Amino acid sequence: MSRPRVEEAHMLFDSIREFISGWRFPVVIITMILGTVAFMAAVLLIPPSAGSAYAFAEDFKTLCFGYDRNTGTMEWAYVWMFLVQPLILAGLIGLVWREPLVFAWDEFRGPAMRTSAVTLMAVGLLALTVPGLVSAGPVSDVSEFPGARIRTAVPAATFSLINQESQPIDLEAFEGDVVIVTAVFATCGDTCPFILRQIKAAVSELTDSERADLHVVAITLDPKTDTPAMLAMMAKQHGVEAPLFNTVTGEPEYVNEVLDRYDFRRWRNEYGVIEHTNLINVIDRTGHIAYRFTLGSLQQDWLTEALHEVIAERPTT
Repeated sequence: MSRPRVEEAHMLFDSIREFISGWRFPVVIITMILGTVAFMAAVLLIPPSAGSAYAFAEDFKTLCFGYDRNTGTMEWAYVWMFLVQPLILAGLIGLVWREPLVFAWDEFRGPAMRTSAVTLMAVGLLALTVPGLVSAGPVSDVSEFPGARIRTAVPAATFSLINQESQPIDLEAFEGDVVIVTAVFATCGDTCPFILRQIKAAVSELTDSERADLHVVAITLDPKTDTPAMLAMMAKQHGVEAPLFNTVTGEPEYVNEVLDRYDFRRWRNEYGVIEHTNLINVIDRTGHIAYRFTLGSLQQDWLTEALHEVIAERPTT
């Protein structure tokens, strides 16, 4: 190696050593850790009313935190690994580089804060690519329909309500067929349109003969307000009209009892707006809730697979 190249190599080595031993390295690393942890914590806090952002959060939590969409539980060991351990590492870095950090705060506070801001911006730009990576397709073992591993056998609560055409809809009348039961309300501007759109997309993947054995029932979450006429306007707006799709209402007290039996959780926020869980139940031919899904591209794929499965089943006599 020629002398100029040796000198260049020494200069590069000295620059790297100065960077690592000085205040810039710990500032960059600690900022990266804190920014990443803040992003993941924010994903955990995204509410169901956030629409497509919540759908992304559901997929993200499934991939990173072992989130079970049916029970709403997570693998807390993963939460510890992704959130708590990095904070411990940041603390250790702060202890090891304590003197350079104190020196930077006393003498180079402005440059240190600018370095931290630039690093945080870089983390933010990287975070913006994450939704695209998640929606582009999860790893194969997550995206594959779990089938029997997530199947349940909970007896479906019966009900008798009125649809958007003021016709009675009785769950017992659908005995032997497959029924999707979800919950929305006419004035919902957040996730309800996504729920209807996701069900409609999954149903569109079925054959005509499969659809002949399927019924979709969307129970109102706002029975005091939603009349059949209001539900009819919502159904027409989203292209989910009878007889396949039934948006139903009834006496408020009775409707709320039905919603509770299906574990459709809802509450009013500080502005009086109804917030709710996004739940799609698939009832098989035996009258049992076979699958429960929520929003998201992965959940839509699974819903389609589940419908193919349960429609193909024939109860034994």
